[in-house]
Amino acid sequence: MVLTDQQERALAVIIDRRKARPITGKEVAEAIELKERDSGKDGADLRAVINGLRAKGYPVCADTKGYYWPETPSELQEYIDSFAGRIASQEKALEGMKQGFDKLGKEPLQVLEEAPRPTIHKI
Repeated sequence: MVLTDQQERALAVIIDRRKARPITGKEVAEAIELKERDSGKDGADLRAVINGLRAKGYPVCADTKGYYWPETPSELQEYIDSFAGRIASQEKALEGMKQGFDKLGKEPLQVLEEAPRPTIHKI
């Protein structure tokens, strides 16, 4: 699969890092010349780059210290298990949020129909 320029540069600095000595998100962002945004969403931009690598089959792992390339299949499996656990937790939260319509006393479509619509101004 074809990588973007930022993905190629991120991969280049992560691939030599191991779990014992990961590279921080800030260091990766600097290495790929990721621009800081006033909104503070540059962390989200970096996560999008990393997610893109993972989606293309590059096993970029992470922990609280930073990003790293797994040394063994068991290390990758350990990360995959942890990742799957986080996904399962988010899926439970999503299902709970969907049940929130009951707390509003409305059906989902009814809530959406009552949502304010943006005003479009023609110039």
